[in-house]
Amino acid sequence: MQNGKKFQPDTSLMFNIFLIALAIFILGVQVGINRGRELQLDDMRIKYGYDFTD
Repeated sequence: MQNGKKFQPDTSLMFNIFLIALAIFILGVQVGINRGRELQLDDMRIKYGYDFTD
């Protein structure tokens, strides 16, 4: 018997899922920024003939 209690999901599990999803999102943003910077430098090389070193 449930004694009138509603089902409550485990909040720590939901929190862990949220943290994992947030970490994946942040990682994706960082990879996207890095890739965008590489493409920007490639475009500068093609368009202006500049060659930048990191």
